[in-house]
Amino acid sequence: MEMNIKEVSRMWIVEPGHAPHAAMRSPAKDRGIQTLATRALRVLVVDDNRDAADTSAVLLGLWGHDVRVAYSGAAALEAVAAFQPDVFLLDIGMPGMNGNDLAQRFRDRFPDALLIAVTGYADTGHRALGEEAGFDLYLAKPVAPSDLETLLVLERNRLTKTRGQEQVAPISPRSVEVASLAARRVSFRRGREPSPC
Repeated sequence: MEMNIKEVSRMWIVEPGHAPHAAMRSPAKDRGIQTLATRALRVLVVDDNRDAADTSAVLLGLWGHDVRVAYSGAAALEAVAAFQPDVFLLDIGMPGMNGNDLAQRFRDRFPDALLIAVTGYADTGHRALGEEAGFDLYLAKPVAPSDLETLLVLERNRLTKTRGQEQVAPISPRSVEVASLAARRVSFRRGREPSPC
């Protein structure tokens, strides 16, 4: 089963004692801001745990990304035939073709894609195997949504810069702080250190 999340929701949380900011009252397009949905990343989530995969897909969809879900390695190989992902979120411990096997195949086929291992296998030995397989990032479950969102914003900015377009979203000081925290939890390859630019 494949999910394609097209609806994007927006929710503002206003803390007691704080007035809503003017930006919250007018749509982004009225302020000349390009929303995430207009420059979405194509993300393939691969996890044999259907609840985890579907939850990730919903979250990524809410952030405006174009998401596909595969519940096995074989389904992931089928999904990429028609869907050219910018980012792969791969579980490692799947029956049959595991995440490392997929990473090796996808690295050859999609050399510029961001391959992220999202796994419970976070020890040094598994990380080394993940690096050999071609992963760019290795995130231990549970992944903080804010960390994942920041890494995806950085990747989106890297891609838009590479393609000669202006950055989609500026990185706030809080995002830089989150990226710094996330960087301590992940292994980076191929010069993709977190950078606000």
